Parts: sequence; C-alpha cells; structure tokens
Amino acid sequence: MFKTVGIYKNIKDPNAFEEYYQTKVFPIILSLPGVINIRVSTLIPTGQSDPNDDSVKILFETYYESAEALEQLMSSEAGKDVIQLILGHDLAEFESYIGIETFFEK
Repeated sequence: MFKTVGIYKNIKDPNAFEEYYQTKVFPIILSLPGVINIRVSTLIPTGQSDPNDDSVKILFETYYESAEALEQLMSSEAGKDVIQLILGHDLAEFESYIGIETFFEK
C-alpha cells in the first residue's frame, strides 16, 4: 500500500492547526480520486503526558489505491493545490515522505 506521510512539529497553536486541517485540507484530500483515507497520530515522547508540549508531533498518513494513483494525483492541478494548502501556512514545521507499507502479523 502506498501512502504519503506528513510530520508536523513545533505546532504554534494546536487548536488552529486542528481546525485548519479538519475544515480546509482533509475534505479536499478525501475528495480526490485514488485517495483511500487519512490517519492522524499524535506522537508524544515516551514518559510525557502533555499533548500541548512543543515536543509533540502530529503524523498524517494519507493512503492511496496505488503508486500510479499517487503519481497522477501529485502531478494534477488538484494535487498541486493541496500541496499549496499544506505548505502555505505557518502553523507548524513540516516534513513530507512517501511510504511503502509492509505488514507483519502474528
């Protein structure tokens, strides 16, 4: 399964960050062809319990039907518009990756 992974750190205002993504970014991404879903994880360092601490990171994983679907989306105008939404704010620092998942089960 193919996905993109966005890691956000030094989130300036967690409430504004959450609202921006839930109302502006996620609805657009989820409407695009080839997108399956988005998973969000709040990463809190081990031994810490305050999710508003500066060391907290947010991980967004967007899953796609295939590598081809991801490639088509990234080169489309809609994909470029989403990238601008993601990069066009100063709510947090951002890093982006493409991930290829492998599952191991018991």
